[in-house]
Amino acid sequence: GKSFTLANLSYMMAQQGKKVLLIDADLGLANVDIMMGLKPQSNLADLFAGEAKLESLLIDGPPNVTILPASSGVREMTVLTDDQIMYFLGEVNELERNFDVVLIDTGAGIGKNVLYFNAAAQNVLVVTTPEPTSVTDAYAAMKVLHNTHMIKRFRLIVNRVKDRKQALK
Repeated sequence: GKSFTLANLSYMMAQQGKKVLLIDADLGLANVDIMMGLKPQSNLADLFAGEAKLESLLIDGPPNVTILPASSGVREMTVLTDDQIMYFLGEVNELERNFDVVLIDTGAGIGKNVLYFNAAAQNVLVVTTPEPTSVTDAYAAMKVLHNTHMIKRFRLIVNRVKDRKQALK
């Protein structure tokens, strides 16, 4: 539900006149491009292989939405070094000035890549479902982000609920 939520959020913000960059940072199992019916010629794996510049990877999505696609099924992308992550975040920082909003779709869990990308964000949005395992995983991710990166404020979306009462519960 995370990718779907962010794809829709990017589309809604773009309809409000915002220029949006949606970064697919689920580096091992990327799917934002697929959700939007796009077929990128290259992706972040090419950046880390030294075969492409970040700007060349950007593709147009819906009006006012630009996508930075990641790779799918490239195991090396799931274990980036600290230097690679810092390089990537520095490159993204340079891009930010061209957009009103930057959304980062991370993978699930508490892996190093996920923690770094969430720690770099101004706001962390956690998407969960009301199922106990999903809620537990969401809580664990927030706890780790708080304990390791001192993030104190989270925004939570509870997906697949019947009504507001179930979401609040």
